[in-house]
Amino acid sequence: TTTTTTTTTNHNSNHAAPAITTIMTGSTATIQDEFRRCFCKEHRRDICHECRTDFRMTNAVMEEEAGLRKKRTPTEEAASDYAMAVRALRGMERMSPRPTAEAFEQTQEWRKRSEAKLAELKAQGEDVETAKKLALDKELQSDNELQAFSQEMIRRHPGQREIALGGTESQKIYEQIIQPPKTKQGRGDPYTCSYCDKVDTQKMMCCSRCKTVSYCSKECQTKAWPAHKKLCAPKEAEPKNLPLTWAQVEAHQGRPATNGTLE
Repeated sequence: TTTTTTTTTNHNSNHAAPAITTIMTGSTATIQDEFRRCFCKEHRRDICHECRTDFRMTNAVMEEEAGLRKKRTPTEEAASDYAMAVRALRGMERMSPRPTAEAFEQTQEWRKRSEAKLAELKAQGEDVETAKKLALDKELQSDNELQAFSQEMIRRHPGQREIALGGTESQKIYEQIIQPPKTKQGRGDPYTCSYCDKVDTQKMMCCSRCKTVSYCSKECQTKAWPAHKKLCAPKEAEPKNLPLTWAQVEAHQGRPATNGTLE
């Protein structure tokens, strides 16, 4: 986990927005599951603003290794590295204080290495452009989420030049505007495949046993099953509201309805 500082700029005015300090340190107690994914111990979250931890990237790698998530191809990995380097350079331009020249050079070298790898893969006939577009779109989404997050913090704290992200307030904002809402059954994002990360505008089919994960196809569900079955447990049925009996009503000093119907 890392600690970074970014400055967001309000492009609709001539004034810079307050610097937003993202505090994600690894000082909190953590737990690991059988797939070596990490979560904060107190809330069992992979990203927790209250505990200031973010394990999403490392957990994604662990899920790939375990078979819970589709493994990325070399092209997808190189495209992801390129997109992250581009985003990092763009963010560094807005940072306050600005990073050192050495930090800029290291990030530029990261981008150059990624570009060279993509050029090599393209020469081998790989569809590099599609992979780059998907990776850049994903990083753009992350940028937009951070911008929305920052603007909400600014709205709540007008006039402040610096706002630290982290704590109960940050967690609530994250859950309200960024984290995909869960369904009544506790199901995660129903529009994103848990295995291949494909996104759709229609709800995907969910595991009929645990009802907590979604899949875009039977193929993805089948590939994920060897690992998912270790976590899959039947969802407990919610208790149904049973009708009251006359004896129960009378025990609570109720009076029978004249038409014989409880109201």
